[in-house]
Amino acid sequence: MSRILNRIASRLVALLIVSVLAAYPAHALAQEYKQLPVDAKLNSMSKIKLSDERKAVDRMLSGKDPFNEAQIANFFDKVLVPQMTAKENVIVERKAVGQRPATKTSLLPAVRKEIAEISGPQATSKQARDRMNLALYNGMGGIVMGPYHPVARYNAMLAINELNDSVSSSGAVPYSRALGAMKAVAVGATFPEAVRVAGVTGMVRHAQYGTLTPDQIKFLVDLATDTKLRPAQLSDTAYDWMRRRAVDALSHWYKRSPPTKGEAIALAQTILAEKVASVEPVDPAIKKAEGEAEKKLTEKKPAEKRASVELRAEAIKLLLLAKAPLPDGLDTAQLASDISMVAVDACKRELATSLQAGRPVSTEDGVMFYVALSQKALAALNTISPTPKVAELEPLLAAILALTGTESVVKDQIYDNLTKAHAEVESLATGVPLSSVLVTVAPVGGFPQDPNGVGFGGGQPAPAPGGGPGPIRPPGGFIRPPGR
Repeated sequence: MSRILNRIASRLVALLIVSVLAAYPAHALAQEYKQLPVDAKLNSMSKIKLSDERKAVDRMLSGKDPFNEAQIANFFDKVLVPQMTAKENVIVERKAVGQRPATKTSLLPAVRKEIAEISGPQATSKQARDRMNLALYNGMGGIVMGPYHPVARYNAMLAINELNDSVSSSGAVPYSRALGAMKAVAVGATFPEAVRVAGVTGMVRHAQYGTLTPDQIKFLVDLATDTKLRPAQLSDTAYDWMRRRAVDALSHWYKRSPPTKGEAIALAQTILAEKVASVEPVDPAIKKAEGEAEKKLTEKKPAEKRASVELRAEAIKLLLLAKAPLPDGLDTAQLASDISMVAVDACKRELATSLQAGRPVSTEDGVMFYVALSQKALAALNTISPTPKVAELEPLLAAILALTGTESVVKDQIYDNLTKAHAEVESLATGVPLSSVLVTVAPVGGFPQDPNGVGFGGGQPAPAPGGGPGPIRPPGGFIRPPGR
């Protein structure tokens, strides 16, 4: 599941670069942004790739030729790094031809690919690799910090993320020095949103394959929970994404270095206690007609800054790393309520989105993922600390999956389901007994099943972790309300 979610995360991060490309026309590049002077002879990536200079560097990195510091420094400082700011690489616009629409892209990922090829496992000379890393770190860092195009600064930050202290057949060890730059970029005062997100994304890789110091771990915890670290003028979407990547990094780190003082549980509790931004149908007027409901949903604004469903899902994954026994005094009923609310809010958001977009309600992909994730966490919690009310949530979550139909009367029933489910989940934390009050909506084709046959909606309790549950079905993409 983590590998698939990481691929989804990479695709979502890529959306940031698309927005940057759309915002800046190629003809404005020379007028507004600085460019490093390119080598007169090796002025394109195609020429660099086949050059004698590149071959000489390759031989030094592989240990076939003696180390020559000046030669390595000149190649990276004067030849390769300037390609990251060259206007021919930053934005490439292709005009519409016939049926083919106009497109806008960047060649900078190809520059990073070239760096990855040069610094691959064949680069076994530590002395040469260290000098190469220093040149790339300083050169790319200058681009990240300087008055260069946002696309160049973003790709330069990614290039720093991708540096390695060593590469072998068993894997790569990330360049430890880069962590300082990642932290500075994440919370500094003058960086574009895409660059900030790239910085935190790099910390995820270090948590997976490198080493984090106690201060770096504390920084990730603070970034995930302390709004004082939020840079000024940062959008809610970018800030939420940075928090999610911080939790993701901590999850990877805690897998490798399990916490002993309940740190994972405390962090997960803090995030899960936050409520979702109000994009769900909370107004009773939604029941009048789809048109009126759509208007109400569009006009509804969040009352306060709250955690997204995606962020809380990351917190649940973190919580699943916790081992028994749970901390003394843990309010398992409140925790179960917060876990369940992730599933309820995901379903509410899907209903709101379907009304706004004028499409059928769907339980596929994202909704299924969040409900299944909540079920798995509840099963794990009930195994470690049995709580009768937690077990009662299983049929409730199963009933929430009855989200089918295109007619407004069916959507009204779905809304009734979700409204009552919301009240039921909240009652769990206040001690009010749960009741079977959900409206039954028959799903088309029966309740969905996961690939291993574990019923996500058949009314059967999810198996406990010790019983060997199947993997959670991951989303094909996170469901987002229009305009967000």
